Amino acid sequence: MRSLFKVAVIEDDRPTSNQLPEWILWARPGIRVDQWFTRDDAEAAIARDDCDLVLPAIELGRERHTGVAIITAINKSTRGTPVLVVSAMPMTICRGIMKALDASDHLQKTTFSDADFFDTYLEILRDPDGSQEVDVPLDRARRTVFDAEIAAVPGAPERLN
Repeated sequence: MRSLFKVAVIEDDRPTSNQLPEWILWARPGIRVDQWFTRDDAEAAIARDDCDLVLPAIELGRERHTGVAIITAINKSTRGTPVLVVSAMPMTICRGIMKALDASDHLQKTTFSDADFFDTYLEILRDPDGSQEVDVPLDRARRTVFDAEIAAVPGAPERLN
C-alpha cells in the first residue's frame, strides 16, 4: 500500500505545467507531483502508476483530444482516480464532454482564479469519490483561499493567468 499521495499533471504548456505543481504543493505540502508533457509519456505513466489525482489538459501539442484519451484510459483502469481537467477549451464546450467522461471537475485556463483552483483541488482531495477525506496533511489556514489573501501571504504562488 502506497502512503504518499500522488498527483499527475499532464500539460505541455511549460508555464502552466510548472504553476500547477507549485499550487498543489502550496495547498498541501508533502504530495508527490509527477509531470508529463506528451501523450505517450502520460499514457505509459497512467498505465504503470497509481495516481490519487490526475490533472490533464485536453490538448497536448497538435493532438486536440489527448485529454479525452487519457481520461478514457483512467476510466478503463477501474481505479476510480479523480480527474481535474485544466484546459483552454471553453467551458461551454468542455462541460458536456467532461460530464460524459466522468471527470471530477474542469477549470478553463485564463478564466479561473487562484481561489477557484484551490477550492476545486481541495474539494477533490477532501472527498475524491464522495465517501471520505484523503489522509493528506492540510494546513487549516489554507483551506479557504481568496485571491487578495494569496498575494499577501509570503511564499504564495504566482497567478497562472
